[in-house]
Amino acid sequence: MTEQELREIVRRTVLEVMASQPNIAAGLSPTARRALVLFNGAWLGFDESVRQLERVRDAGVELDIIQTDSAKRFLEQHKIAPLGQEVTQNLVSDHPMLIIPTLTVNCAAKVAHGMADSLATNVIHEFILLNRPIVAVRTAACPDNAEKRAWFPDIPPAFAKVLRRNLQALADFGVQLTDVDGLHDAVIAAWARLDGAPVPGRAEPRTALPDLVSHALLAGVPDGGVLKVARKALVTALAKDEAAARGIRIERQEH
Repeated sequence: MTEQELREIVRRTVLEVMASQPNIAAGLSPTARRALVLFNGAWLGFDESVRQLERVRDAGVELDIIQTDSAKRFLEQHKIAPLGQEVTQNLVSDHPMLIIPTLTVNCAAKVAHGMADSLATNVIHEFILLNRPIVAVRTAACPDNAEKRAWFPDIPPAFAKVLRRNLQALADFGVQLTDVDGLHDAVIAAWARLDGAPVPGRAEPRTALPDLVSHALLAGVPDGGVLKVARKALVTALAKDEAAARGIRIERQEH
């Protein structure tokens, strides 16, 4: 094994450990359950979003609050205040998750087009770039939502198409969109994924094929078994010896 190959194995091992513990990678405590809640000015679904956030808070998630100017003008502040403290610093560094309970059409459109021209869009932008979980309520920004249709029954099809396209862009960026009555469940499920725990009643996403095969990785493979790995996976010399001794076949596959 060359020095370059050894360095690559060490680098990949460190990345693998950090990826499996995202809170550590973010410089946060592994047990920290602290989320940043961003209130935009959308009032559709607001009361239910407060109830859902109360359930999230009661489940042990500490909530810190930031608001846009429109949220401060249009939303009932006496309902927001008991949810958590308003914060002005370390908005991203101290929070492994972002919750957006009142996503507006305007905010969705800006983020969908990569714009970051305000506090809200800059925060969302940074969470996306850091690949941290974002859970957003689409109620006010979705043209197909029943509550929105009740207020605006004649949305032009072309305009509705644009709104759908914006939401799809957010989903493509990794934002988890939910109806307001599913906010609590979506947040708890996101925490379970962040902690590396299975989500009850939900199918787990397909596990990525390992690209580093170590002696420790083979410990979970039975004698005579098959370990499927990425096509370009690195296999340590010790792992090769272990696999040969135990009759384990290492199969390289495309992701």
